[in-house]
Amino acid sequence: MEELISEALHETVGRPLIFGVELVQFGVLVLLVKWVAVRFRKKPGVVVNMLAERRERIGVQLRQAAESEAYLANATERSETALGDARKEAERLVAEAREAAQHEVATVVMAAHEEAERMKAHTKETLDNELEEMLGDVRDQLVELVTRATRQILNEGLSPAEQRVLIQKSILAGVEPPAGAAAEVSP
Repeated sequence: MEELISEALHETVGRPLIFGVELVQFGVLVLLVKWVAVRFRKKPGVVVNMLAERRERIGVQLRQAAESEAYLANATERSETALGDARKEAERLVAEAREAAQHEVATVVMAAHEEAERMKAHTKETLDNELEEMLGDVRDQLVELVTRATRQILNEGLSPAEQRVLIQKSILAGVEPPAGAAAEVSP
């Protein structure tokens, strides 16, 4: 670090005119970049616009994930309500069957119970399928979001060597070594 500072001071003090010209060139370059960024701000493809669009897409995906999570949280309540409604419907069918024909009580009651069980099974199966589908969708969205965030973090914050070490550690953490084998890998 001292060598770098020493070399910079040597270049600055040794050739002040060249340093001044380079400083002016740098200022002109900064002003030019700022002017281009301001002038083309609303045109597609500009980095600022691409980042804003990406931020909006991520916000939409986060809202969708929150909505899916809320829907999933309400699924249990809806399933209990549907089960309660099925039970009420079964009781109503039994009551109507008793009023309609006293001599066929056993047959009607058995049919009503079978219908209620079938409705319960169907309701449970439907709710289970919906719950599995919602969980799969939420899992897929979360995995995609976590993968994107992880890629962004890795691409923006770590050098290739640090990424390689992190990947090796992740792989080793997910793989169990054979019994008696050493699991050390040099970075």
